[in-house]
Amino acid sequence: MLWRACKGAAGKTLPAAQWLRFRFTGVCLGVTAALVLQAQKQTSPPTELEVYHKLDQAQRLKPRDAAATKTWLDEAARLATLAANHIERRRYREAAVLLRATERPLSEAPSWNNLRGYAEFKLGNATPALQYLQRAVHLDPQNEDYLLDIGEFLGTYRAHQEAVRFFEVAAKRMPQSPRVTFGLAVAYILQNRRDEAQRLLEALIGAEPRFEAAYKALGECYEDAGNAGRMVELGKSLQTVNPRNALGWYLEGAGLLQEGRIEATSLAGAMNALRNSLRLQPSNARAHFLLARALQESGADQEAIAELEQTLRIDPDHGRAHFVLARLHQKAGNTEAARIEFDRHSQIKKRDRDAQYRRLLISIRE
Repeated sequence: MLWRACKGAAGKTLPAAQWLRFRFTGVCLGVTAALVLQAQKQTSPPTELEVYHKLDQAQRLKPRDAAATKTWLDEAARLATLAANHIERRRYREAAVLLRATERPLSEAPSWNNLRGYAEFKLGNATPALQYLQRAVHLDPQNEDYLLDIGEFLGTYRAHQEAVRFFEVAAKRMPQSPRVTFGLAVAYILQNRRDEAQRLLEALIGAEPRFEAAYKALGECYEDAGNAGRMVELGKSLQTVNPRNALGWYLEGAGLLQEGRIEATSLAGAMNALRNSLRLQPSNARAHFLLARALQESGADQEAIAELEQTLRIDPDHGRAHFVLARLHQKAGNTEAARIEFDRHSQIKKRDRDAQYRRLLISIRE
């Protein structure tokens, strides 16, 4: 580095004798730069962890010093708060570094255990993640966020039976908690116990009509069951509660599309509702896809292709969109384009993309 710094303006290395003169007279720009960098290093403020480690060492040397202990604990709490901010921004590695460093002062704090467990979970460290997440619930069993974090962990690792047992116990402990009831319903959905989930969610919406996450889960139950009428009713109910929630219009549009297919009636109402949904949430790939299907079934193939292409811009792994797009290209005689889309559909179909549990459970935090 120093040698490179002593190159002339044209990038040529100085002769050795001249370099030695520069070196011993202190005129060499490389040495000067190094001295500047060293001075900056000496005067730059220490990092958060360096400050904490010094306070940690001081507390170890004088464990009975109340002032030193308080300063140490305050700094540990500040780092834990910073870790929580990292987690909010999905910077899990940075969060884990801070949380691992502060285990000695904070290991009995439920919030620290939850943060540590969640960071480890997101980094793929399943064993410590479960250990700390469970410890947080043990220390604060009434905290709904901690329960939902364990539920997300169990769902991600497909421990669906364990998730059901976990939320059944929590629901008995907190029968009035909408969020715990919601977690149990989602766990039932993942076990294909949709009738039980549907009953729970219908009762939950009846008691808590503004609990909007429940509409999403119940809507999926209705959609999977092909219950078009219930979807339309549910969508209109949500529109009454919150007309700015795109899901209400999506549910109405999806239900009307199913009804139109069954009764062979106009799909104009379905397309209108789906367009309303997309005005509120343009990034909803499912709404774009259903609008494309409605357009296709109404004979508007070019508009359908445009909606399918938009679907795939948002969600490139939307297998059904690739398949329908392939069929439309095939119909139009675009053989190569059809082949490409069929191939993409086949590749996606081979993958396991079961993210339903996390999608539903995370919706409660939105």
